[in-house]
Amino acid sequence: LHFCMVVPDRAKRKASGSEAICDLVGFREENVLQVAAFYKSDVQINYLAELVLDKSIQVRERLVSFLSVLLTEIGDRYDHQTRIIPYLLDFLTDEAPSVAELALNCLLTCGRQYEDEHPDEVIERRQYGIDGDSRINLDKPLPPPFKERPRIGVRLYMRGNSKRFLHALVGELTNWVS
Repeated sequence: LHFCMVVPDRAKRKASGSEAICDLVGFREENVLQVAAFYKSDVQINYLAELVLDKSIQVRERLVSFLSVLLTEIGDRYDHQTRIIPYLLDFLTDEAPSVAELALNCLLTCGRQYEDEHPDEVIERRQYGIDGDSRINLDKPLPPPFKERPRIGVRLYMRGNSKRFLHALVGELTNWVS
């Protein structure tokens, strides 16, 4: 799947593997219903969620590497970022330091790419010193795996991509019945 998605020739890779991302996360459009769902039960399985919880550190490390490819190398990565980033964020809190470090490196790479693709926004924020709320406690120690405050590209990248999945998360939590 990895090599299918990173083929340099756009015509050859067009939807060659990126369609599988929706299947991996069990994604379904909100108002789209498969015809087969009328005749039999239609269950979507979130395979990535199962792999995130795998007991093997090697499996989780390989999955982070795969998510890194999806977020940084495939041509239509912008279409899938909000589906993939929650899994990457989950890996930041992994109990294995090697997995958390790989996730942090992926996030830093995404931030560098964001800075390269949006130089005007980054320059403006740096020049005017617009960098968060004045009430932020910048002296407080950061949680692992962070050793320093992430670059502005990482912060802007996450701010821009977290809105969609946070709305979905809040919606799920408000509809939850025990």
